[in-house]
Amino acid sequence: MSEPDAEVNLDQPLTPEQIEALALLAAGLSQKEIAARLQIREETICRWKNRPAFAEEHRRLIEGIKVESRERIHVLAREAIDALKKLLVDEDPRVRLEAAKTVLQGARILGPATQVKVEIDAHDALRSMSSEDLRRAVEQLALQRTGSRIQGTP
Repeated sequence: MSEPDAEVNLDQPLTPEQIEALALLAAGLSQKEIAARLQIREETICRWKNRPAFAEEHRRLIEGIKVESRERIHVLAREAIDALKKLLVDEDPRVRLEAAKTVLQGARILGPATQVKVEIDAHDALRSMSSEDLRRAVEQLALQRTGSRIQGTP
């Protein structure tokens, strides 16, 4: 393992080795793993983490990862909503009902632990319901649970 013992001026720019350590930290590797990969001591990484320039760059990298993750989640959420929209008009009334319950749970109108008990023969009754009938039933359920109308319904 090669590393200088001389103290480093805190105003110096980060070295390529420090930049690599930052990338590995941001990727989730432990200090022990990074030290082994870079052939340095763990104490060196600890010392680097205490340097303002290193700490600031680490914070910036982590913030960038958070922003990117949030953006990716938003894209996936839009895709999930589009998929649910399609399921809400599916031929199978059971699929429509499950999609409606998922939408209501996502909107926190129904809690995930809430059991919607329908005392009917679900197979026959749901099969005969149109999309409009199902929409009205879901709206009635929402009114019972919250006392307000679902946005976008007349």
